[in-house]
Amino acid sequence: MKAPNEKQRARLVRASRKAAKRQTVASREAVRSLRVQTVATWKRVVLAVAGVLLMSLAAVVYVTQGALVGAALIGTTGVGVLIFGVVGRKHSIDRAIRGLDASVSNQLIDAIFDQLG
Repeated sequence: MKAPNEKQRARLVRASRKAAKRQTVASREAVRSLRVQTVATWKRVVLAVAGVLLMSLAAVVYVTQGALVGAALIGTTGVGVLIFGVVGRKHSIDRAIRGLDASVSNQLIDAIFDQLG
């Protein structure tokens, strides 16, 4: 896996700072266990909008065609996509940087720990 660029690094540091407010961070190992959002905000917004559109489509299908089963399937999919868009996906920092070169991941952990301390 390639090294993160500056934008990704800054986003990881910001997410770590936000997660550290909710949890106690006393060591570098504690930093590794912090849970951060791993889905970019713009992707979550797109998913939320897609979920709303799918639910709207389900309503249109039900009203125009009377197809309850089809509308229910589309609507249920829309609800799932909307929930994923709103909630996102969180992983520990350790999992988020897995696959990076050891020196790069240690530099990231050190930078995050320094920012928090």
